[in-house]
Amino acid sequence: MFERLLSVREAKNLLRQDAKKISPQVVQSLTAGCVKIELCVYAQNGKSCLGYDVFVKDSPDSPEWICFDSPNVPGSFDEEKMFDVLDRVVKDNHLSYTECCFEKLHGKRIEKKTAKAPPATVTACEPPCRPVRRFCGRGGTENTRTAKTGKFALV
Repeated sequence: MFERLLSVREAKNLLRQDAKKISPQVVQSLTAGCVKIELCVYAQNGKSCLGYDVFVKDSPDSPEWICFDSPNVPGSFDEEKMFDVLDRVVKDNHLSYTECCFEKLHGKRIEKKTAKAPPATVTACEPPCRPVRRFCGRGGTENTRTAKTGKFALV
């Protein structure tokens, strides 16, 4: 399902604005089963940019989307190019359009086992286990956990 939240003209106007004055905003979204990609306008290094955020579900019937990746490729308003990026992320990461590849977390706290430090609260994230951001990805979707291949990282 493809959904355009802002017109191309509106998005281009956002891109022309001072990056310090814009907040991340979703322009369009493409959902295919258990995966979704969003095209977003965001600020980076003092410039307004277009980029993608890819989301997954931990179960097919879940209403929540978990931020999986923010591919480092230029964003495009073209729906086919958007799908190509999504398809590449799905294939490269052995994801599925029809099945969820992650353990359902149910808000569980998982303790990291380590001999050198006391247990820390962890949450699923994208390898190579970098800290999870409060606002996952570029589009500003609030999500305190991300997932990729069931690995965990410190929060």
